[in-house]
Amino acid sequence: KEIDIKNSRVFNDLIKDISNNKLNYKDLSIIIDELETLTVIDVNTGSRKSKMQKEDFLLGINLELIDFIAYNLKLRNIGGMCLIDFLRVHDKEKITAEMQKAIEKYQIEAEIFGFTQMGLFEISIKRRGDSLKTSLRKRKLIS
Repeated sequence: KEIDIKNSRVFNDLIKDISNNKLNYKDLSIIIDELETLTVIDVNTGSRKSKMQKEDFLLGINLELIDFIAYNLKLRNIGGMCLIDFLRVHDKEKITAEMQKAIEKYQIEAEIFGFTQMGLFEISIKRRGDSLKTSLRKRKLIS
């Protein structure tokens, strides 16, 4: 049986999710901005509040979102230079180690450079064809 995929509610919901730069994870969020030569990911606390010490609170959010970020890098077939703007914390080695584990978990061929002097996390991911967004644009499924 043939299906008119463009008129499928499930397909349209999926396309809307892929087109959206802001992704929610529980009460947290990340923003993925795919540019031609660079992908930038911004980590946000969303609506989460805490009474714990600020440093521990922010580190916990960063660590909680690492797997979600790696999953989306794989799902969206993002390659090339990638900068992640994690929330500012002192324990950058822990974030680097956890990101390395997540990259290995999702079998992403990448080189981690760590944090820049501005506090951005640098990673270079081997390109494997077009990103999901680029592929969908070429097929005129998203604009």
